[in-house]
Amino acid sequence: IAPIVDGPTFRGSLVVWNRVGLTEELRRQIQELAGTPATFYFATAGRPQIVIDFFGKPVSFPGDLHNPQTVIEYERGPGSRHVAAKVAVKGTPWTIIGELSEAAAIARPRALLRRLMTVALLLVALGAAGAFLLSGWITGPIRQMTDASRAMSRGDYSQRVRVTRGDELGQLARTFNVMSAQVEQ
Repeated sequence: IAPIVDGPTFRGSLVVWNRVGLTEELRRQIQELAGTPATFYFATAGRPQIVIDFFGKPVSFPGDLHNPQTVIEYERGPGSRHVAAKVAVKGTPWTIIGELSEAAAIARPRALLRRLMTVALLLVALGAAGAFLLSGWITGPIRQMTDASRAMSRGDYSQRVRVTRGDELGQLARTFNVMSAQVEQ
C-alpha cells in the first residue's frame, strides 16, 4: 500500500494485492475456531485506514483503528453496537480485526450467569430444606417434653415422651420419663 499524493494533497492509495487463498470454507473454519459469530477483517497501518474483508473486498469500518486500546467499541448504524478486538501482525503493515455485535459478545457470559444463578438457587433451596428437616429433628423431642411438662403442670402425670434417639436429646427424654414415673407414684 502506497499513498498517492499530489503535492500536499492526498489523492488515494495504490494497493498491491497478493491473494492468500482465502475461501469460504477457510473463513468458516476460522470462525469455528474462534467459537463465536465473529466477522474478521484485515486493515492497513497509516492513513487513510483501508479495511478489507476475508476475500479482499474493501469494506467500511466505523471503529477507530488508531485507538491504542486493543478492544474498541462503536456503532454500525443506529442501535447496532459492536465490539472489536484488534492485533497488529508483527513485521507487516496489517492489523487483524475480530468484530462481534454487542449482543453476541455478551450472550455467552449472560447464559453462564443464568446457569450459575439457577444452580445457586437450587443450592439455597436444598440448604433451606435441609435446615428445616434438621431443625425438626432437633426440636421434635424438645417439643414433646414441653407438651408433657405442660400436661404435668395441669395434674396429668401419665404423660411420657417417646424415645427414638440415642444422643443427648434421647438421654434427656429417658430421664424425663423416669422423673414423670416417679412423680406419678
